[in-house]
Amino acid sequence: MTATLGVTLTGPLAGAQPVLDMNVSGEIDWVAASASSDVPRSGPYGDARFSLSGEHIRDDGVRIGLILGVRARNDSGRRGTARPAGDCPPGLDDCPVAGGLAPAGLFSGLHAASVMDAAGPRAGLETASVYVRAHLWEAELGYGAGAAVQEASALPGAMRLMRADGPLVDPSGRNFVSTANTLSGHAPKLTVRSRRLIGLRFAASYTPDGDVCLVTVCRLSPVPGALAAASPEHVVEGAVSFEHRFAQSGTRWRAFVTAAHGSVTGEFASDYRDPWVVSGGVQREQGAWAVGASALASNDGFAGARYRAQAVSASYERGDWLFSAELGQAQSSLVHARSRSALIAASRYFETGVVLGFGWSHTEAVLPLPDGPVRARARDAGSQVFLEAGLRF
Repeated sequence: MTATLGVTLTGPLAGAQPVLDMNVSGEIDWVAASASSDVPRSGPYGDARFSLSGEHIRDDGVRIGLILGVRARNDSGRRGTARPAGDCPPGLDDCPVAGGLAPAGLFSGLHAASVMDAAGPRAGLETASVYVRAHLWEAELGYGAGAAVQEASALPGAMRLMRADGPLVDPSGRNFVSTANTLSGHAPKLTVRSRRLIGLRFAASYTPDGDVCLVTVCRLSPVPGALAAASPEHVVEGAVSFEHRFAQSGTRWRAFVTAAHGSVTGEFASDYRDPWVVSGGVQREQGAWAVGASALASNDGFAGARYRAQAVSASYERGDWLFSAELGQAQSSLVHARSRSALIAASRYFETGVVLGFGWSHTEAVLPLPDGPVRARARDAGSQVFLEAGLRF
């Protein structure tokens, strides 16, 4: 559900210029799907987001504003995208060890510990920032997403919750594909962006402390005797994005490249390495068709480890209907796990703001498990039919 309400506050004299333009917006979405027997929480699953923004435009055209946003979500037991991925006890074969415990990936949050990371419904502040937008640049200070997320473009898709890449909810418990560069999380930061010139925009941000656990991104805390974890600090991000519609052909192109690097902090910092993440993507839109691809790679904050993810999607719009097909895959060498996902969906938008959709998804995960003195692998796969509903107001 998305709602928008605008309010204009003016000065004390009739006909005065607006002092502050206020807008309230929100999104609420719900999905019904059969849950895997392995997930700790059953549905229904949903995500709600509400934001308040206000802006003042000075006589010289400079815009000064604020953004406040809260979010709530009921998922299948994940904390953000962090989750358990199999069982790989420290000291068994090539299972990773940090301080004698199983480590969680600093970026991905994946871990192969024997503890179940079961989170209930989560809610909290996600954005609280002020900004200044001048003719050639803009700056934002406060809680919120960094330059990498702000400049990235989401792949085409008919659904908001159920996606092959970075699903907001995962009833299967098997999809850990994400090509979003979220190293800095929704933590306090300073972000500076240029205005878009000849299709290009540049952005950079600095996050002093990325040790936050919110709805979308959660840095896990250590579990005594079971799980080692660390967090990023002093995260520097850079991003370049391109968007242009070529008038002669009517084709619109979008592309982006991002990079982030930080320092590691926490009780187990000596067992980790400074994290880095790079990502990129490209999209092409022409007429009713849109196609896109994205990829990400990270060292997951651990020596010799890699988390890699790739995704592609295509969509077709016909009237009020939107159809899409998506594929995604991810590999974590830290926990020796792999995930693959496929999704086909269709949704319809109604003038009342209601969005109704349905689809089919298939997910597969290959996870580690102990087999005597060696590490073995177990394959878990399944398909789901789902219904998704939302309101845009």
